[in-house]
Amino acid sequence: MNDATLGIPRTTLNARLKMLETAAGFAVFQHRTRPVTATPRGQALLDEARLLFDRIDGAAR
Repeated sequence: MNDATLGIPRTTLNARLKMLETAAGFAVFQHRTRPVTATPRGQALLDEARLLFDRIDGAAR
């Protein structure tokens, strides 16, 4: 992945992911594997976030 993939520098992405994991209190991603994947708890967090955004999107209609 290069910086153009997400439109932000890799250092910025790494810092934001560290902030997310610190706030969550657990590892969200498996950093030692390629490709990087979500941990089971990270996947659960993603699933809950998707549900929340779906509800917000539905309420805005």
